[in-house]
Amino acid sequence: MNRRNEILVVTLVVQLVLILLITTLRSPAAAAPAKPLFAGLKSADVQAITIQEPAGAKIDLVETNNNWTLPAQDDYPGDTSRINTFIGKLLNIQTGRLIAHNASSYPRLEVADGTYVKRVQFKTTDGKTHTLLIGSSGGGGAVYVRADGAAEVWLTDAINNTDASTSAVDWINPTLFTIKDTDVTGLTITNHNGTFDFVNTGKTWIMKGLTPNDKLDTSKVTDAVARLVSLTINSPLGKSPKPEYGLQPPTATITLTLSQTSSTTKPIVIKVGAKDTSNSVYTVYTSVSPYYLTVSSYTLDDFVTRQKKDFLILPPTAVPTATVAPIETPVATASQ
Repeated sequence: MNRRNEILVVTLVVQLVLILLITTLRSPAAAAPAKPLFAGLKSADVQAITIQEPAGAKIDLVETNNNWTLPAQDDYPGDTSRINTFIGKLLNIQTGRLIAHNASSYPRLEVADGTYVKRVQFKTTDGKTHTLLIGSSGGGGAVYVRADGAAEVWLTDAINNTDASTSAVDWINPTLFTIKDTDVTGLTITNHNGTFDFVNTGKTWIMKGLTPNDKLDTSKVTDAVARLVSLTINSPLGKSPKPEYGLQPPTATITLTLSQTSSTTKPIVIKVGAKDTSNSVYTVYTSVSPYYLTVSSYTLDDFVTRQKKDFLILPPTAVPTATVAPIETPVATASQ
């Protein structure tokens, strides 16, 4: 074998060794068997959860007597099923897919103490507090995570950043109440344009106070009722009134009168307050909850702004007939 061939063989061996090393480093999952990141913990052990974003958005969840609440919103009831599902994902995170174990990699993977996508802290029945930093996406629906100040960064698809929401509505039942539209026998709307009363006769809707020349557009009433019979909230605010809620006086008051066959026979009253244009919501206070809430402006805009004519079928607007000026025929003159 000549010198040139020896060099080629050595080069080839070096390349094969490098490829083997790179493949090994990129496949750390084979280095150790997977095990739970929070080994030994069960869902029932978790008593409180705080989820935070770097910009400051935060949500607190607390469990008392098997019921979860939102303490910052005066213990608004949480959706226990949703929260338990999240805890299950949290405790299902496995080790085994090791990505890094040096601090210089943390900012890039967004799992540093001051640089993260979401931070989840949860307290357990033994008095301990655990911390999970959820970082950037690792592709394929997986994210980087680092727990309890440990050096190791793991890749997991058991949880993602969307699961760790800081929005209150993601941890509650967003439907405030649900009734059948056929159980609504009356609708009253009061706003700055007046009071508008509608009655369901069983066959159709009528509007009180119409003149013989007025004709009600019943589709406008059925649409209004449809927006209210399953009222969805955007967020709970708490039990304490505040001036900025704009409910003294309300911008609109809506009353739904219900039939005796309804699950609740008491009228439902919805007081609509100020509009938060930046979030496209109104503050509301209802007769079915002791909490101040926000509801989408899409649902409530019409109740705040409509006037009598908006519920009527208006006569077509007369289109003026265009007048065409006659074309004058030039008079021929004798040539000189």
